[in-house]
Amino acid sequence: MKRIAAGLITVALLGLAACTDRGDATSSPAVDTLPAPIQRVMERVAEIRGLEPVPHLRAEGVAREDVPELLESLLTDEDRALAVKLTTLYRLLGHFSEDQDYLGVYQSFGAGSILGLYSPAEDTLWVVSEDGSADFNELSGAEESTLAHELVHALQDYHFDLDAGYDLIGDNPDRGMAWTVAVEGDASWHQALYREEYLWRAPAGRVFAFGVVAQQSGIPNTFIRELLFPYIAGKEWVGDVLTDAGVGQLNDWVKEPPSSTVCVLHLQRCLDGFEPVEVALPDLSVGLGGGWEREWTSTLGEFHTGNWLSLSLSSADASAAADGWDGDTFATYVNGDETLLVLHVAFSSPAEAAEFRSRLDVFVGESGGELMPGLESYVTTVTDGREFAVASTSGTAIVVAIANTDGPAERALRLLGEG
Repeated sequence: MKRIAAGLITVALLGLAACTDRGDATSSPAVDTLPAPIQRVMERVAEIRGLEPVPHLRAEGVAREDVPELLESLLTDEDRALAVKLTTLYRLLGHFSEDQDYLGVYQSFGAGSILGLYSPAEDTLWVVSEDGSADFNELSGAEESTLAHELVHALQDYHFDLDAGYDLIGDNPDRGMAWTVAVEGDASWHQALYREEYLWRAPAGRVFAFGVVAQQSGIPNTFIRELLFPYIAGKEWVGDVLTDAGVGQLNDWVKEPPSSTVCVLHLQRCLDGFEPVEVALPDLSVGLGGGWEREWTSTLGEFHTGNWLSLSLSSADASAAADGWDGDTFATYVNGDETLLVLHVAFSSPAEAAEFRSRLDVFVGESGGELMPGLESYVTTVTDGREFAVASTSGTAIVVAIANTDGPAERALRLLGEG
């Protein structure tokens, strides 16, 4: 599975998309030899990034109205299969309602925000304009800044092979987010350096600030945070990596993904050699009963855990709850229209686990569940009808099961010997 890099209004979006034949997506003719203005930006960006310029790159324009079609054409069957699994997970966590799906939400958000895209598989850069007729010889400040960001991706791909880096992620959400932060934080950091070096002396009336990404109707704030985190937090993180560990470490993490979002949220912990612990979670398909199948098992990670809890907790409380994350394993199960998520998460100390459990209980209560204080385990139903089952499995680990109907979450807890 491959990816594209796409510039947002203020930052860039690394999409879930793969690069295949683009079908009939409307765009201007490709330019194999970069026009002089883009070549000039390439050489400047390469110097700032400390890498040799890319010798070959295609550049195209694409109309704003054709961006959804372009995004659709860049998806492979593997991408679509992953999107189905993400839809199950995000509905159970509460990010999406039952009528929302991952691809629909992603494409809805990206279609209105993308300014530029880079495809590693095709060595192609797209610049988005209203009519698709990008004039590469007349770049506005905003276009030049966007190009600088996307050209960092071209440099990364040429020197470090982004496709190979993505292959190392598999379908691990935690490691995938950590790598996205490295890739997009790198581009955002050096895009900012480019702006400072070449774009700050704008002509009178020219505005180079791209503005902010506004809330779009029906798109959850937690999903927007997930998409923007690699660029907003990633920019600052790359600065810290360069200061504390040097460009060699940054290059290594672009080439080979960091092991976890712990590397992003607690850089020194990762520099000291942190690796996520393995957390056992057996396959419950048979015990759940006829028709149940395990759809996916992987690692959620500290970032996604905190982002999930921020659905009902403040950002500070959600981050504090996830702090101390040491490893996890989750599994999603499907039986017709019934779905189930089981998450087994471990923390670095009993105190961290207790902190998570206490804030998780508040989260469930804020979501509409009934709590019985002091119990090691409980089962309750929240306002939207999802069933929650929670248990502390040891001094440092906790199990959470969530189902979209009554019964499966409680059954999962009993199968694990925690109910």
